[in-house]
Amino acid sequence: MEMKVVPVCVALFVCLALSMASGQESWPPAPVPTGVAISVSLPRTGTLPLAQEAYAALGAVQPFVTAPSATDSGAFPLFDAASFSLPFALTIRTGAQASLRARDVYVFTFRDLLTGKTRQMRRALGQVISPSTTTQTVVTITNRDVRLKPGTYQVCMDIQNQSGSLCGINKGSCELYLRAPGESRRHILAMQMLGYTTYFRDYDFGGYFSNFQATIPPTYDPLAPKSRHDFLLHFVGQTQKWAELLNYTGMGLIAASNALVDLKDQRAKAFAEETVASLSDYFVSMQTDFGPFHVTSDPAHEKWPDLPKPREPWLFYDTDQDGCYLEVLGPAVLKFKGRTGYASRVQQWAAACANSLDWLRVAAWDPNPPQGCNLRRYNAAEATADVWMQNRHPWLERPQCTVYDGRVVAGFAWACAAYYAVYGNLPDRFLTPLIETGRAYSGDMDSKQSRNL
Repeated sequence: MEMKVVPVCVALFVCLALSMASGQESWPPAPVPTGVAISVSLPRTGTLPLAQEAYAALGAVQPFVTAPSATDSGAFPLFDAASFSLPFALTIRTGAQASLRARDVYVFTFRDLLTGKTRQMRRALGQVISPSTTTQTVVTITNRDVRLKPGTYQVCMDIQNQSGSLCGINKGSCELYLRAPGESRRHILAMQMLGYTTYFRDYDFGGYFSNFQATIPPTYDPLAPKSRHDFLLHFVGQTQKWAELLNYTGMGLIAASNALVDLKDQRAKAFAEETVASLSDYFVSMQTDFGPFHVTSDPAHEKWPDLPKPREPWLFYDTDQDGCYLEVLGPAVLKFKGRTGYASRVQQWAAACANSLDWLRVAAWDPNPPQGCNLRRYNAAEATADVWMQNRHPWLERPQCTVYDGRVVAGFAWACAAYYAVYGNLPDRFLTPLIETGRAYSGDMDSKQSRNL
């Protein structure tokens, strides 16, 4: 069963458009005068060979995907859960008015990325550190110091005295994977990539970023609201969210959660399903009142203008990109319908599908297409529904009935399936375009254009 997870999570890894940006060269950052800054690292012994191989097939996806360099291969810290010894390499930088005493304490917080549960380990500093100094040391933690289950973790490291944290937002941070006895490299890859989605989720505005580094920075807690800005500043390549890349994210997560049912891994399954649900909620928020979806959004950059500058926004409505949203929303409706705790969200997703169907049956419909494909990719400058038909134009980059038109059809079909599952019927206004397009495709299946689908 394990093999089912691997292609899904390899696709998830590469199709989320990882960008290996260089980031800050000197760590940790300068602390406030009365504070301390820490950077932390572990030996990166785990590798992602399957993801590396998958990169080779993605040259056409540029500029969204950048192959990893020889010095930044996406390796991660990998240790055995049954008997581990973790040599945390710390760089401690004190402010001009900050000194550390031997009785101050290291506080290591281990966060299970799939459950959110944490465990702490405290240890006396054991040395005096003067103001305005940079100190390097190694703190080793073993399985005798803290009990941790196998899985993927984010480790946050603080120094505290009797008054609390001395680091503020400048806490150390690193990744960690603890391998179960007999756990295969394939399963490790799947769980590591699934947990990694925690870092590029937009907790402020919804959705997921799609351009970021292969490793998290060694300072800043990625999940603490107060350090979120600084984490993103050194982690994301840009904050703009794009329908097409979110489509890859959603479909990969849906397939992963389905595969995890067979593996009977409830912890990972629950995590994957909640990511699908949260992404579907975000898709609903991107829909206009009259049907089409906004293709791009970048509220994070509006909130923090110093974050990496985004690409120019896509100021068009696009039936192909509508299909991208529906290819996730439709399966999400079918997956969660009847599940405890999801009833109201399923209704919202289904309503979005219905709204989009009413839009696409007019906006994407061509009664006399050049290649027999009735539901087509059209786009036009953002406008109200009443002027769309006057301004729309077909996508002419390649012959019609390519993947672009096919994605419109696939999204329309998934939305029809979701509508039928929730409302118990499929009105003729939806069924007729679906049937006519199917007939057009089946009658043209021997053509070169149809084989490009």
